[in-house]
Amino acid sequence: MAQAAPNDHPFQSVIGLSYPSKIAPNGVAVIFAAPMSTDKCGGGSVQVIPTAQPCSTVQARLISVGRTIGTLQMLPVVETRDGARDVLMPTAGGGCVIVTARHR
Repeated sequence: MAQAAPNDHPFQSVIGLSYPSKIAPNGVAVIFAAPMSTDKCGGGSVQVIPTAQPCSTVQARLISVGRTIGTLQMLPVVETRDGARDVLMPTAGGGCVIVTARHR
């Protein structure tokens, strides 16, 4: 972190997440921002949410608010109406890890 000139350097933070859901109660998010010009910055976030549901169930739910736009190394990528992109990663136990990228 650049405490002497924070407006001249990028920022990132890792945040723990809790949801009122038994299916996916915990996750993590990384937020980041960087200066673009005087008094403006750009940024985004990446959320990682493990769930006990299979990826096919998660994908079906996500395409109700978006569409599958392709695959990344055979992993489905769903883009939601708000521009977020979700990559669905199956787990060894039959669940799914949802990796969501957003920009602001």
